[in-house]
Amino acid sequence: LRLCMNVTTVLCCRMTPLQKAAVVRLVSHGLDGVGGGGRPVTAAVGDGGNDVAML
Repeated sequence: LRLCMNVTTVLCCRMTPLQKAAVVRLVSHGLDGVGGGGRPVTAAVGDGGNDVAML
């Protein structure tokens, strides 16, 4: 997770909706103050079965 806070983009594919929600929640709230610049912008696309095609 700390690595995610130090890069400009993170892409996760082939995840269930619950896994995707957990990643968004962790990135948005899990490490407040790490990485600077305030809270990151997050987006969750797809339903787990067709994520790659939608992106």
